[in-house]
Amino acid sequence: MTRTKKIRAAAKFMVAKYGTAAAPIARRRARQYSRRRDGAAVAAWRAIAKAAIVLISPRKDRKPTTLSAVLGGAVTELMMTADGVNRDDVERLMERTKARRNMKE
Repeated sequence: MTRTKKIRAAAKFMVAKYGTAAAPIARRRARQYSRRRDGAAVAAWRAIAKAAIVLISPRKDRKPTTLSAVLGGAVTELMMTADGVNRDDVERLMERTKARRNMKE
């Protein structure tokens, strides 16, 4: 098993065991080994912390949510009804805003 695979496996284990606290725990362990002057262990724990952050972070390759999916949600529909807002008006406003942003780029 390569070092990268070992780091990834350790990060997966940490995330499974500690959830979102995995990276801070790994950084704490890196500091502990730093006090002991164990450079290899410090490097390993820092790499594990980085890998844990990647595992926990939302993936960037996911497609953005569509406007119709957002506006069609049950909570959004209830909020628009309570505020007396028409879905068509919100769609037009969002499309205009998107067009203005695209023009600035």
